[in-house]
Amino acid sequence: MILIDNVKLLKKQHSSVLDYMNAYAESADFSHVTCVEARNQETNLSVVNEGKTQFLHSQYNPTQEAERFVEGLGNISNYKHVLFFGVGLGYHIEVFLKKYSNMSYFMFEPNPGIFYRFLEERSLNDFTVKHLRGLGVNIENIDAFLAGFMDNLLEHVLLVVPPAYERVFAQETKLFYDKFKKRITDYKNSLAVNKGYEKLWVFNSIKNAPKVMSTSNIVKDKRVVFQDKPVLLVAAGPSLQDEIENIRLIKDQGTAYIFTVGSANKALLAKGIVPDAMTTYDPNPWNIKVFEDVIQEGRQDIPLIFGSSVGYETVAQYPGPQLHMITSQDTVSSYFLDPLDRSEIIADAPSIAVLTLQLLSKMKASPIILVGQNFGFRNNQYYSEGIQYQQRPNQLSQAEINQTVETESVEGGMILTTNSHNSSRLQMQSTIASLGLEGKVLNTTRGGAKIEGAKYVPFQEVMEKHLSNSRMVNPDWYKSEPTEYSQSYFAKRVDRMEDAHEEMNKLISKLAKLIKKMEDHTQRREAHVLENCFTKFDKLFNELIRNDFFCVFIKPMLRVQFELLGKTSPSILRETNIFVKGKKVVEHFGTYLLHCTEVHKLCMALWHEFKQKSESCFEEQRNSAKVGMSQ
Repeated sequence: MILIDNVKLLKKQHSSVLDYMNAYAESADFSHVTCVEARNQETNLSVVNEGKTQFLHSQYNPTQEAERFVEGLGNISNYKHVLFFGVGLGYHIEVFLKKYSNMSYFMFEPNPGIFYRFLEERSLNDFTVKHLRGLGVNIENIDAFLAGFMDNLLEHVLLVVPPAYERVFAQETKLFYDKFKKRITDYKNSLAVNKGYEKLWVFNSIKNAPKVMSTSNIVKDKRVVFQDKPVLLVAAGPSLQDEIENIRLIKDQGTAYIFTVGSANKALLAKGIVPDAMTTYDPNPWNIKVFEDVIQEGRQDIPLIFGSSVGYETVAQYPGPQLHMITSQDTVSSYFLDPLDRSEIIADAPSIAVLTLQLLSKMKASPIILVGQNFGFRNNQYYSEGIQYQQRPNQLSQAEINQTVETESVEGGMILTTNSHNSSRLQMQSTIASLGLEGKVLNTTRGGAKIEGAKYVPFQEVMEKHLSNSRMVNPDWYKSEPTEYSQSYFAKRVDRMEDAHEEMNKLISKLAKLIKKMEDHTQRREAHVLENCFTKFDKLFNELIRNDFFCVFIKPMLRVQFELLGKTSPSILRETNIFVKGKKVVEHFGTYLLHCTEVHKLCMALWHEFKQKSESCFEEQRNSAKVGMSQ
């Protein structure tokens, strides 16, 4: 029976774990885990696993074994958190926490029977529970546990796995290692992307606003064009070169629309095939290189569908017709434009192919036919033939080959890929599943990576079974007037934003003064005054994070810093030493407010440009409407 102290503590702090353990105790047989006495009369655990009886701790002296294990961890001064995978009876955790009493920690026990015995034998009160940040049980729940763990991850984390678990639960431990490693990698990649793009997304959204207002929203205005029509989603993978003549035939007969993503336009144009549309969303300034041939030739015959936060250089210099799609990274359009339904916004994705798949789904296109979507390499070839970049050779270097990993191919073998390509593949699989596109997406990529939910069908078979002999393509599909976003709504939002901007300036000024006061009161050890400052600061900061100007411009440009601040805040709130708390508030919130002030300077020039150019755009539309009415 679980100790009363443990029941009380779990009910208060980890009620879901208590509910799970109570349900487990009622329905499961955990006779495979028994308590036995070690030579020194401490308790040990005997576990029957796969027909073998094994011990989780030393049969002689469990505590001494734990002390040697913790000592063997070496210098851990760089770590702020520790994750214990494998609790057992907690000897190693208890020893660790006595040695590093201020370190926050997480515990995960893959075997619920073991954790039940732990709760019967050991009191959680012996484990510095005020520093326990997360608790999980059962390897089947590992994904949910790691998701919560990542939400709390702020600084370097030490992973501790007792040797007994690697021996007794080898399969579960390997599964944990793999999932933990992937979560950490994904988290680092996400931070890197957000850190690199956070300012560009807002900057581009503001710069692109006039073009958004003067072009057609493809999701809003063109759905009828593509509903139940086949579309080739053509990527730039090595397999694209295999299907050039098939694509040429489809283009000549007009049996399916041809959308290119990434550099695929170069491969098709090199063979004299003009796509029906090109899509783009990359916020980097060098995104324009993907379309440099079209721009240099001044082509007017290929519509470009741009994400509203794409690198503004691409939109500004593209010579042909353009349509837009509002992307989730664009906080500007979402605030100022009406009508704009949430369902019309395209979620950001790790690749343009995944983003375009979403777009085609919203357009009700069917089937969506993937071409050249290798998500990997063939004969160490990076792109299809016909694609050349000075900074990106088409053949992998030896260093790049050394960094590749294997993934299953559409034919059942294995191909080489990168973690980046593989992440995009997994995201496409997730998108197919979440949008219910199974059976509507066909993968024709010979030698490409297997994509769950996108059945592999050879291109010739797709042409015979899924494309009609009649012409489906309207070559003028993209021609239309700009989407009519409400000018009166826009004007009201500008006025509201002006008020919010003025209010935000006052809030930041007040918060900065409070930070200085808290720093002074902390140094002078004035506890009562400091407590009053905390109360005022909380109120003002909550007003700041609800302010429109902050939410639309400042916060998105500092999304990484805001996320890290959010992860730091709980530990600051839990701090019982008021002077330590004051020091932390000054350090973390003071630094963040300084960043806000710096970003605000950049936003000011952009804000004035946005108002001026947007009003000019609407003025042109009004004048155009007058001319149309007079004719």
